[in-house]
Amino acid sequence: ELMSRSVIDTLASVIEASFQLTLNEASRVPEENRLRQPAPGKGHPLWLICHLAGSSDMVGGHWLLGHDPILDEPFRKKFAPDFMKGDPITDQLTDYPDGESVVRCYEQSMSRLLGIIRALDDSQLGQPPLGPMPQRLKDLLPTLESGITRLSLHDSHHRGQIGLLAQLSR
Repeated sequence: ELMSRSVIDTLASVIEASFQLTLNEASRVPEENRLRQPAPGKGHPLWLICHLAGSSDMVGGHWLLGHDPILDEPFRKKFAPDFMKGDPITDQLTDYPDGESVVRCYEQSMSRLLGIIRALDDSQLGQPPLGPMPQRLKDLLPTLESGITRLSLHDSHHRGQIGLLAQLSR
């Protein structure tokens, strides 16, 4: 009997659309607004793109789906939010990788996440996380389906912030 894949295919298409829309939004950030913060200590477009890369790698690929992370620990710490013990966010160019590296990390992380999701079938969606999900996130992401859904919402949430910050004039 063939395993059903209609829900997985839908979730994967939503993640892929979100991924492409975020890449498009990132490409529209003017150089002078890459480090534009809405307030001191808040995420700027460059940080947000790396944060999405780290989240899809760690939360999605590792904690939710049980694969080893592909981005190194210093990168993940630099772009984790403060409640996950991330480094403070600054507006100093020297604290961050260059724009092309940022986009490459996001592409690498999201492409891998999509591949992992596409390898699932619908019968697995009700399972609890396959990796070492931190206790503080277990209630938010109790199943593979809820985790994949939240990842797409997370991506679109930050994409909106990137788009807004990109358009602000100094």
